[in-house]
Amino acid sequence: ASIRQNGSLVPLVKEKVIVYDAREEEIQAGPPHPLLVFGLLALACLVVSGLDYKRKKLSLWLDVILFGSTGLVGCMLFFLWFFTDHNDSAYNFNLLWAMPTHLIALVALQRKPLWQKKYFLVIAILQGLLLITWWVLPQALNTALIPVVASLCLRSLLNYALRRQAVSQ
Repeated sequence: ASIRQNGSLVPLVKEKVIVYDAREEEIQAGPPHPLLVFGLLALACLVVSGLDYKRKKLSLWLDVILFGSTGLVGCMLFFLWFFTDHNDSAYNFNLLWAMPTHLIALVALQRKPLWQKKYFLVIAILQGLLLITWWVLPQALNTALIPVVASLCLRSLLNYALRRQAVSQ
């Protein structure tokens, strides 16, 4: 920077002193990006669901992992919202995909009650609507979760379809 003094430009400072010399940051290898991990999960769900549909039998282990983990996340979010003073976790739209009710449905997977078919239909519709309205929700949800929601939608649709076929046969 310079200033005009007596009709000529002179430097604003007497001398330059470099206090901090920025150097290029060294990027260290870290864990894989969540979008990659959840994308691989969605791909695995797609492959397993395709095989399940062909053989007309559900892979309960996948439903236990998927609905169990999202149900546990939902319980944590529900607890933080209603039983603590964490204002940042109140009105959390992540409860649209991480539902505590998934744990109830998970417990009933082996017993196959009649309500479970309707439950999976409602969840499939809700997850589909969530995917469609992702960018217009009042709360910004992490886009890395889209494969998780798609997996929940796919597995819910498959659970509904195979349970519906089992009842009609």
